[in-house]
Amino acid sequence: HRGLAWKVGLGGIGAAAGFMAFRAAVLPFAPGIEHHAVSYYLGKAPFLLISRPWTLMVSYDPWVSVAAVLCGVGVVAWVRAPRRLSAVWLALGLILASGLTAQVIGGNFALVTIPKQLGALGTLTLFALGLIALAHVRVAWPWLLLTMAIVVNVPLLWVWGPHYFYWPAAIWALFNAGLWHYAATHFSLGEGRDEVPVHLDHGDDVHRDQ
Repeated sequence: HRGLAWKVGLGGIGAAAGFMAFRAAVLPFAPGIEHHAVSYYLGKAPFLLISRPWTLMVSYDPWVSVAAVLCGVGVVAWVRAPRRLSAVWLALGLILASGLTAQVIGGNFALVTIPKQLGALGTLTLFALGLIALAHVRVAWPWLLLTMAIVVNVPLLWVWGPHYFYWPAAIWALFNAGLWHYAATHFSLGEGRDEVPVHLDHGDDVHRDQ
């Protein structure tokens, strides 16, 4: 329904604020909302939203992030190509693009052979593909799940500890699974067409909504 994501998101923010106020009133000595500098929130918000990719982006050399973007764009170009080459050529192209990026930005093409940096490159490439898929989402429910995931992280801006991340992790898992499902279905049903032909037993072609 139109506007449902915003209604749920704003309602969730209000519920989170109400819970924090109730917690502060009932447990005044428990760690609660503390005021920090703006830089604190600017640093923690990306960590809450994209913790693993964010950690990799700030921990490894810039060539890893740049190569991941190139690899993501390369995969999308291959998927959307009218005539696709063999996946072997795609893999060779990604390796070549990553090696050139490592040489130009990192100073040594052999950086792509380091296991940890190669693992970071793979994770960030998947993240780039996820962002590209999200940019093509034209239905409401993935955005609704994303709104819920963002809202449930709002109270965590003031606290630390792994036990705070159980519930947000569950919402993020739902969103990630939904995005993967949308991308796989979108690809299998014709790569972005709004309608897909369905052949019935009597041989007539009809169209159904995606």
